Amino acid sequence: MLSGRLVSGDAEACPMSSLRHSPNTGPQTALVTPEVRWTYRELADRVDSFAAGIGTTTDLRPGDRIMFQLGNAAETVVAYLGCVRAGLVPVCTLAQHGAREVGLLAQHLGARGLISQADFGGGRLLTIAEDLLSAGTVDTVITTRGVDPSSMASFDDVVAAGANSIPPRIDPELLDVAVFQLSGGTTGLPKIAPRLHEEYSYNSRAWAAALGWTSETFEPVDCRGDLPGGFR
Repeated sequence: MLSGRLVSGDAEACPMSSLRHSPNTGPQTALVTPEVRWTYRELADRVDSFAAGIGTTTDLRPGDRIMFQLGNAAETVVAYLGCVRAGLVPVCTLAQHGAREVGLLAQHLGARGLISQADFGGGRLLTIAEDLLSAGTVDTVITTRGVDPSSMASFDDVVAAGANSIPPRIDPELLDVAVFQLSGGTTGLPKIAPRLHEEYSYNSRAWAAALGWTSETFEPVDCRGDLPGGFR
């Protein structure tokens, strides 16, 4: 389980406002996992590195949809926020999904990319990524936490490529889609719901206010769902 601190902010596009730290919030703890404990400044630096690196190590460009199939890990947080920072649109899936479910959503949205966790489930997600890449469902795969086939990009290489770089400024419209979240259904197949920058940002602030969350609050964060809400 991961834990993230909650901070408030003015209405704006989601979610990078949550990482624009002041001198007071920068040194505060932002993310805790069994492996890392990062401040807002440390998390923001990694997010910026990923956002800068993804543009130089892949052909993905602002507006492209990118599938996410990972577990609860620090790399998931960095990749998710980094993609939004780079103007990409994350599409959430479950680690329990198979190639059929992930491929269906990718084809429906015209997704070009996939980020996969290589060590999850004994390599099951890596096999799914290889199948989707070889079938032409996606043309770019980035893998975390494991050895990467030559046809795929490494999360670590993406971050290293963008280290000490400032990613290009992206100014999305408030009514642009920020992310696609999983939605319930009755057909047995996954469905997705578009979340707009404006309403997603407002939803995060409203939840924090209603629950009395402050910059001293730690809240469990599910990487398959509301990361921007958790770090608001």
